[in-house]
Amino acid sequence: MRELAHLADIVPTVLEVCALPRDQSLAGRSLCEPLPAERVILGLTEGVDQPRAYVMRGTQKIARGMAGGYLASDLGLDPGEKHGVRLADGQLFDAWWRAAFDASRAFPPPVPIDEELTAEQQAELSELGYGGALEDDAPQEPR
Repeated sequence: MRELAHLADIVPTVLEVCALPRDQSLAGRSLCEPLPAERVILGLTEGVDQPRAYVMRGTQKIARGMAGGYLASDLGLDPGEKHGVRLADGQLFDAWWRAAFDASRAFPPPVPIDEELTAEQQAELSELGYGGALEDDAPQEPR
């Protein structure tokens, strides 16, 4: 495979291999079919010295750092990203970021739960990694 693949491609691929219907709300594509060469992939990372977000198109990658700066790399020529070029602004990053989303598709709003969860249900969700602080209560990042 020469095209860019993404973790989001795993579920559509498994569905196709298992001959199950594809969920149109999934962002990924099956790896059993050719992927567009100009496909844009985006991602978010966390860490002290890592970029906050990146976009990739072909072998080109643009990362937006924690301080808001942009670094462009050609992964074909520099797979270790040791010789990136700083960009003056993020216009290309923003354009690629928008291109990664299908504006015609929107996800439905979350459905509120009208009843309180039992302690057992809360414990099960917590074990799965859900049920932490509410967004309003979560610590905010320093600006």
